[in-house]
Amino acid sequence: MGLSWFFPARSSTANRDACSRAISPKSFLAVVTSAEERRAIRGLIGEIEQPARSLDCRRTSPGYWTFLGEQTHYEPEFGRGRIRLENRVVNGAPSLVIRRIPIA
Repeated sequence: MGLSWFFPARSSTANRDACSRAISPKSFLAVVTSAEERRAIRGLIGEIEQPARSLDCRRTSPGYWTFLGEQTHYEPEFGRGRIRLENRVVNGAPSLVIRRIPIA
C-alpha cells in the first residue's frame, strides 16, 4: 500500500506561484521518503523551494518540469520504492498528485 496526496494546480505555468504552493509538496516528499531517498531527490526539493523565475530552465530536473505542470509525470525508482509525481484531473480540477509506491 502506498501513500498519495494531491495538490490543486493552476492552468498554466505563468499563473503559478511556485513559492506559495511549494510548502505542501516539499513537506509531503520529506515525510514519505527516507534520508537516502531525500539525498537522491535533493535537486528536485531544492528547485521546489525556489521561485520558478529564479531558475535556469535549461538546468531544471524532469521532476521540476512535472511540478510546474509542463510534463505529465516523473517517477524515479529507489531501492525500497518509487515516488510518482503526476499531473492529472482530480474531482474536476487539474492537480499535481504525488505518490509513494513501495516495492513489495
